[in-house]
Amino acid sequence: MILIQNRKTKIKKAQAGLEFLTTYGWALLIILIASAALIQLDIISIKPPSTCSSSPPIGCADVLVDEDGNITLVLTSNFVKYANIVQFSLKTPVTAT
Repeated sequence: MILIQNRKTKIKKAQAGLEFLTTYGWALLIILIASAALIQLDIISIKPPSTCSSSPPIGCADVLVDEDGNITLVLTSNFVKYANIVQFSLKTPVTAT
């Protein structure tokens, strides 16, 4: 009698554990599919941020790099109407490995 009751208890615990894993497995799968769809539709961008810096009196508002590798800088200034760019340099940031 005790052996049969012990076996039923183990089966109920196993069933509860399997239901738990199945429920959260489906939830995780739905989250992964939704995330992949948002990234694929370009609603969520996972591109690294672009930064630029410049010396006063010219400020760098934005930098854009398109798919072909063309770079567009948006420079701003309150005091300079016209400017000639004499020197331009690009530096790759050093990352810790």
